[in-house]
Amino acid sequence: MNEFAERLIADLRTFSGHLLDPTGAPERSPSLRILEGGTESVLLGAVRALAELVPRLLDELEDLEDPRQTVQHRCWTATRAKLSRSPSDWQISAGRALPQRWMRMQASPEPDLRALGWLLHLEHTLSDELLSVSQRTQRYIDEARAARRGTSGWAAQDQEGLDALARRANSARLSLESARRSIVRRGGGTARRSRRAPSPFPRGRSWWRLRQLAGSIEDKQRTLAERIAALLHVAPELADEAVLYQRWCGMRIIEGLGALGWKAEGDYIGALYLAGHVSFHKDGTRIDLWIENRVTREAHASGFLCVRGADATPDYLIVTPGAGGLDAFVLDATKSTDEEVVGEKRRYLDLLQGVAPAMIAGVVSGPRRPLRSWAGAPFDLGHCRLTTQSGSSGVIPMNPLVWNPAPLCSWLSDIERHARAWT
Repeated sequence: MNEFAERLIADLRTFSGHLLDPTGAPERSPSLRILEGGTESVLLGAVRALAELVPRLLDELEDLEDPRQTVQHRCWTATRAKLSRSPSDWQISAGRALPQRWMRMQASPEPDLRALGWLLHLEHTLSDELLSVSQRTQRYIDEARAARRGTSGWAAQDQEGLDALARRANSARLSLESARRSIVRRGGGTARRSRRAPSPFPRGRSWWRLRQLAGSIEDKQRTLAERIAALLHVAPELADEAVLYQRWCGMRIIEGLGALGWKAEGDYIGALYLAGHVSFHKDGTRIDLWIENRVTREAHASGFLCVRGADATPDYLIVTPGAGGLDAFVLDATKSTDEEVVGEKRRYLDLLQGVAPAMIAGVVSGPRRPLRSWAGAPFDLGHCRLTTQSGSSGVIPMNPLVWNPAPLCSWLSDIERHARAWT
């Protein structure tokens, strides 16, 4: 993995592990195959690994002989046996009754209920973790569906990706339920969940792989899913590097507004993960951050609409109070430092238009366009760079390897002053 990706992953994991998860079911980049993935990817990987391991665990599990549970078996020798009371086990020879078969008491083999109970505990714990994470993810998906709704082919692809994301959690839940039924069936319905690892520990290669888990079962620093993923060498799916960088830029925007004293309202993790909306408040002033919202030709909740093409999806659309209406500032992230690619980020100046027109001295002066449409790119600079003299487009240097918050803070401070001036 390259140093750039490592820095992105480290920063995002500190902020929220959920931001490492892919959106949908993309191809995993070979350069990003690491053990520590996002919150949901680690969990789904652990669920998948345990569900696949359970059949082998049950095959390798040996029955135990309990001396307290015995059954009688007919045998042909008298060794450790007693005479049978059944007439069919005797024969008459020379006028005498001679035993032909004897009855021997043998311990009754039964499933290793301690091992099965521990497996049920692992399955139950993972199920609880899966329920918690999948409920949160489903909420994110529902919000993203609304944010990315549209009629274009891109909108349809987004909905398909969100559908795939929802199916992943349901598939994991079904695989765990199947594993649980297999465990219960192996125990004849008598196994009960137990937090205690079996002792003696079952033999077998698959059980040997799980044995290390027994020593860390009470480890509160990591979830059971994280421990299983590390133990079984599960490589969770990660979002690709471009998506990670985009989320990293959003994380820095939220941190920057927080540093300026703005208080976020709502769950911004879900908005950064898939798409959504976050409001910020300070001294009676409100700023709205629309993250990857699809703005169509119909009026969007942000107060803006798309005037060219079917829709537009800026990475970060910041909306503030303005003169006679709402004003917008756009930041679009790109990993590229190519001047042509960076220059394309000014396109939202022409693509977006406010529902309310621009006003000067109480007179309509024309369409209300975004005041800024800038790029966030990994340049190694100590200050922002203008690409137009008016400042309507430019570049904020956002390099994870040499992160300097000052340029972004300056850009956000301009937005703050504008918002407070028109409140």
